[in-house]
Formats: sequence, structure tokens, C-alpha cells
Amino acid sequence: MDEYIEKHLTDILISINEIESYFVKGNMRYDKFAKNILRQRAVERNVEIIGEAVNRILKIEPAFELANARAIVNTRTKFFISSSFPFHKYSAERYDERTNGPLSTCLYSKE
Repeated sequence: MDEYIEKHLTDILISINEIESYFVKGNMRYDKFAKNILRQRAVERNVEIIGEAVNRILKIEPAFELANARAIVNTRTKFFISSSFPFHKYSAERYDERTNGPLSTCLYSKE
């Protein structure tokens, strides 16, 4: 097996173990999970890592057999887009790429 594929598979396993470790005490109700932003972000980050690792494996070996590989990569992309581009919070015209946040209102008053 290619050493890079092996490394990416290890990354996937580590991320799966990390996600499982966030729920050691058993199942968590969704409403509690939804209120725990730290846990949500940790899970999202690990899903992104898993998706990126699968994506890189498929680039190295397109015929690599992995169930639902495209769905895994697409899930990573959804998390990445929603966390990296907060257009859902700010309209595009008020978004400042330099600060990754809204443009200051004082900037608008200097038209």
C-alpha cells in the first residue's frame, strides 16, 4: 500500500477515535449537543479531516475501494464551506475578507 494512503487512513482512524471520545459517557441527546458549541466544532473539524483524507486517497488511487467515499468528501465540503465563509451571518456586501467578519459600521459611514 502507498505510504501516503496509509498515512491518510491513519488520520481517518485518529479522527474517528477523537469523535467517539467526545461521547464517552454514552449517547447524547441532540438538543444538548446543539447547545455545546465546543463539541460541535470538534466533531465538525474531525469530519473535515476525514473528508480531506478520503479526498486525498482518491486523488492518489481513484479506484480505492471505500464505501460512500464521495458522500464523505461532500460532507467535508459542506462543513468547510459553512465554517469558512460565514455569509449566512453577514450579507456579502458587509463581509470583510481581511478580518473574516462584518465590515465595521464606521467604514460604511465614510462613503
